[in-house]
Amino acid sequence: ETTTWHDWFASANTAADYLGERCDRVHMVALSMGALLALRLLDTNTRCRWASCTLLAPALTLGPLQERAVAVAERLGWPRRLGKEPPQLAMDLLPPAYWQIPVAQVRSMLELAATIRSAGVASPVPVQVIHGGLDQTIPMRATRTIVRGLLPNAQHHVIRAAGHLLPRTLQAKRVRRLIEEFVDAADAVASARADG
Repeated sequence: ETTTWHDWFASANTAADYLGERCDRVHMVALSMGALLALRLLDTNTRCRWASCTLLAPALTLGPLQERAVAVAERLGWPRRLGKEPPQLAMDLLPPAYWQIPVAQVRSMLELAATIRSAGVASPVPVQVIHGGLDQTIPMRATRTIVRGLLPNAQHHVIRAAGHLLPRTLQAKRVRRLIEEFVDAADAVASARADG
């Protein structure tokens, strides 16, 4: 609760630098707020040798009611935390995941999203975006429109029976297959360029 998107980005940037020093190619897969950090990294970190980027339910916007709720909670100072959508896991298992988000950090995430939307993204690598059709956290249609404006060449996939936490839903195998196929194809292109 004491951090902002600048702290999150600094941490992600440090990790990218670490990978950039040790890896010939880096494939990035990022979920929700992490997808915002991924977009910022693609646009600003030139030290890392990016090969592809997969964005899972990128948090480029919230629904109008969610944004109003965040604004009201901030003004009132209550509640300090917002609840999260429970993921759909096999056998009704509960995940080791957080169930609440501090309101101040939602505001910070929205500031990062606004920064990305206004600055744009210059991606040097192929990008794919995967959305869950049942996502109640990030509005799929609005997000797809924003991504198409930022990254017109990005590949889009909608998994109708999946919610927000795509890698943890009952559709996780399909999500993983899409990621693996995309990474393999991007890696083949990167290898061919390196050999050529």
